[in-house]
Amino acid sequence: MRKKRGLACAVVSMACVTSFASPARADEPVDVKLPPAAPPPSGPAPAEPQPATSTPEPQEAWHVAAGIGTDFPMALGARAHVEAPWRMRASLSVGFLPRAYVSAINAFLIGIHAYSDATGDLIKDSVGNSLIWRLHLGYRPFEKLGLYGELGYGFVGLGGSASTAELIAGITGQPLPERANALAGRFEFGCKSVLHMFDIEIGYDIPIADRFQLRVAIGAGLTFASKTTLDAKFIGKDPAILRKLESLAANYLDDVYTSYVFTPVLSVSGSYLFL
Repeated sequence: MRKKRGLACAVVSMACVTSFASPARADEPVDVKLPPAAPPPSGPAPAEPQPATSTPEPQEAWHVAAGIGTDFPMALGARAHVEAPWRMRASLSVGFLPRAYVSAINAFLIGIHAYSDATGDLIKDSVGNSLIWRLHLGYRPFEKLGLYGELGYGFVGLGGSASTAELIAGITGQPLPERANALAGRFEFGCKSVLHMFDIEIGYDIPIADRFQLRVAIGAGLTFASKTTLDAKFIGKDPAILRKLESLAANYLDDVYTSYVFTPVLSVSGSYLFL
């Protein structure tokens, strides 16, 4: 009897020990201790990365300039040019033909035996007043250089007078006898000529100060058409002879202009840049 009671007590004791030693149930919270968090680093916070942005390309601008200068030996006057984006350009010059320039043209053409001294005198006296304008289109190929090229049209309007003696001497190439020359010299013809020219020009724009630039260029003016009219300033005994002389002289001058007036041109001008 006593053995049975001792065995039962031993079983109960083992059960109690086993229940205390068994792990916690799944639904019971487990106290897990984590190591303390590291303190934040000292100093400024790192900059956040910025999204990459593309740099916009510089936009081409319009340029407008105007000034004065010379296209020797063609004209003395004013000039303006406009340059569009991507460096396309247009220019307009308006001026007059000084007498000194006419003498320079004559000296050059007489020097190369293009025509005689008598023809040179006829041309010089036929240019009492003048109007010249030139319209060009061109391109400046290099963005950072002032080098450009232009092609265009030139209009030359000439007006003056010539004596009968000068007309006859110019047409024939021979001066009149002294008495005939004195008599014919008293009778004058009004003379008007229009020349149409093809222009070519290569130049360079040089900045010299804020908004000021210097233009230097070389080129040529090539006459491709001419129209001359003469009108007698006196009444002759035989109008038919006057009309014949007018026609002969006009045709002669047109032939001279279209055959020999191919003029090299040196251009220099200063301008103010508005844009």
